[in-house]
Amino acid sequence: MQDLQDKVWYACYGSNLLQERFLCYIKGGQPAGTKTVYGGCI
Repeated sequence: MQDLQDKVWYACYGSNLLQERFLCYIKGGQPAGTKTVYGGCI
């Protein structure tokens, strides 16, 4: 995505609706209760 005005659709259910967990996917981090560390996308 070259243009920061581009939109991204995100569909989820269950615990992925939690803001704290969602931000781990976007910013990077480790959601509580998991062993996976996500690198983030920004």
